[in-house]
Amino acid sequence: MRFWIVVITLALCAGEAFADPECMYGLDGHAVDRTSHEPIAAATVTIGDELLATTDENGRFTLRGLCPGPVTIIVERADYHRAERTINAGANTSVEIEMRINAEVIEIRDKAPDPTDMRASTTLQGEALERTRGLGLAAAMADVPGVSELRSATGMAKPIIRGQFGRRLLLLVDGVRHRAQEWGLDHAPEIDPFIADKIRIV
Repeated sequence: MRFWIVVITLALCAGEAFADPECMYGLDGHAVDRTSHEPIAAATVTIGDELLATTDENGRFTLRGLCPGPVTIIVERADYHRAERTINAGANTSVEIEMRINAEVIEIRDKAPDPTDMRASTTLQGEALERTRGLGLAAAMADVPGVSELRSATGMAKPIIRGQFGRRLLLLVDGVRHRAQEWGLDHAPEIDPFIADKIRIV
């Protein structure tokens, strides 16, 4: 029994004696996001096909037993592009590896929404417009907040919107500018409210 114990002990000692004494270098590494510089945890660290370490919650890893000379370290995680870094074992004692996130680009194309009109507006249509039938344009709009009438001695009326009238106002009929309002005070805009399905005051 003592003979076999002695043989095993000698074999182990012999194995240690034949280990490569030069492959004793160590390396401390740090894996970080290239953009945010945040640590990347749970990433695998390999050299060749051999898995040597996994990064901790701070993105750090330690390698031991490296032989002198150039060594290519590969760091991988599913949501990041594979990162490779070649270092000179023995000369380098620490390394920081930046990784680029593997984000898929999703392009969505659609018609841009109509811009929001920031101007206050009121629209007369339907029953509200029907109640003004028989009145002139200025009288039909007179009940709208901010709108009043400018009447002449002959009874003609022009609309006043927040103190502005005449050529200071823009009248559009089916999108076409109406210029008859630029006449004198005795002339009302030549617009018949009966022809309109709606009147919008901006």
